[in-house]
Amino acid sequence: MLNNIYQNYKDDGTGRVFVVGARGATGLVLIVASEVFEESGRSLARGALDYLQGLKMLGVKRTEKILPTGTALTVVGEAAKDDAGKIRIQRPDKGPFYISPKNIDQLIANFGKWAR
Repeated sequence: MLNNIYQNYKDDGTGRVFVVGARGATGLVLIVASEVFEESGRSLARGALDYLQGLKMLGVKRTEKILPTGTALTVVGEAAKDDAGKIRIQRPDKGPFYISPKNIDQLIANFGKWAR
């Protein structure tokens, strides 16, 4: 589930690494796990304020996306140590930040096509 407290660890069987800002990486495609529309349960006061502002809130659509367990990924970014001395991958100040189900050779081949 992705939310404001989303933490993304990648585990290759030999260990795991924290990927900072994974949702903003290029190439990360997640599967929709659920979509729910929750109707607005507004109070009379809230409804009056919305009306005065020209708004009409129907409700909230909530979408949860997942990365299935066991999905092989290639992560291209900057490796850095956090305050506890653990390695993490993050968006570099300059350069690409990719998370992709393609292997590194496929990514390089795609970049070669773009460069031509």
